[in-house]
Amino acid sequence: MKLMIFADDICIWDNNQEGVQIQINTRIDVSREYGLIFNEKSEVLVISRNEESPSTIIHMNNNQLKAVENFKYLGSMVSSSGRFDEEIVNKNETASKFYHVVKGLIWNKNILLKYKISSYGAVVTTLA
Repeated sequence: MKLMIFADDICIWDNNQEGVQIQINTRIDVSREYGLIFNEKSEVLVISRNEESPSTIIHMNNNQLKAVENFKYLGSMVSSSGRFDEEIVNKNETASKFYHVVKGLIWNKNILLKYKISSYGAVVTTLA
C-alpha cells in the first residue's frame, strides 16, 4: 500500500487510477469495521509528467471526488505538475510576513538578547 498517514490526514497514491481506487475502497471497508468514516469532501490531486493532467475519476461511497490542481498537505502546497514553484513562493511570502511581525522585537535594543534567542528558537525554528 502506498500511503502516508498523519493524524486524521491520509495521502494515498499509486501509479494508476485503478490502484488508487482499490486502496480507497480497502481503506473505507477496514475503517467502517472500526466505526470510522471518511469525509465526503475529500479531494483528488493527479500528478502527471505530461503537460495536460489526465482526466482521473475517483469515487468514494459512490460519490465522485473533486479533482483539484493544487492541494495543501501538512502545510506544504503540492501541485498537479509536481513542481514546487508555488510552494517556494508561498514559503517566501510566509517568511516575509513573519519578519514584518517580529522586526520590532529583533531590532528593539531594550529587549535582552537571551529573550530574542528564546523567541527565535520557539518560533523561527518551528517554521523551518
